[in-house]
Amino acid sequence: MDKNTALFTSKRDSNSAVDHMLDSFRKQLIARKLRPGDLVPSESVLAESLGISRGSVREGMKILSAFGIVDIRRGDGTYISSNIGDSLLDPFLLSLMMTDHQAREMVELREMIELTVCRLAVKHASPEDLEALREALKRMETGAGSGGSLEEWLKLDLNFHHALGKATGNRLVENLYRFVLRYFEPAIESTYGRESNITFALEIHRRIAAAVESRDESAAVAAALASVREWEAVYLAQMKKKEEG
Repeated sequence: MDKNTALFTSKRDSNSAVDHMLDSFRKQLIARKLRPGDLVPSESVLAESLGISRGSVREGMKILSAFGIVDIRRGDGTYISSNIGDSLLDPFLLSLMMTDHQAREMVELREMIELTVCRLAVKHASPEDLEALREALKRMETGAGSGGSLEEWLKLDLNFHHALGKATGNRLVENLYRFVLRYFEPAIESTYGRESNITFALEIHRRIAAAVESRDESAAVAAALASVREWEAVYLAQMKKKEEG
């Protein structure tokens, strides 16, 4: 029995066989006992170790593959994907979309993440990170004056925030930030309904970039908070309109 086979134990609860398999993978990934690039035990070995049928193993593998957690290589075997950061958040994203949350809770979530990202970027941004922020801001400035589509502007905005997330120097925070941005993307896009909003957003992004470069945490947080408040007004108005039907 190899070391990876020993990680999986027989089904002992009332969950379905597929759920048991997925839960086993989740636990081993979180515990870092399974790591990117590791070879996954064969279908027959997994079935025996988990105490489930080979059909359940195949079904579970299809789900893991769909989320990008495993890489199935025909004739070679199945491996833990080398790029699973965002993939592991996809089920969380789906869960969040399907759950009824209060608007206030969502506003507080985004505020917490945005301010934390700015604080960490001020502390940890490398020269390469600062250059990436400057380049992302330059593209936003060019885009704002080109009369491009709303979709193009949103892409430039998100590109800046992705660079900001990377500047935190914390891959866990970076991945969580990307998840939050993906969830709020429609609401972020809705704040750009008027040209004045784009002008305001561009100025806010300039302030954030300047504050990170000068290592001014209070200025970075103030700029991020101003951005969240602008978005919050639009988001809450949308939620109220939906409630009123």
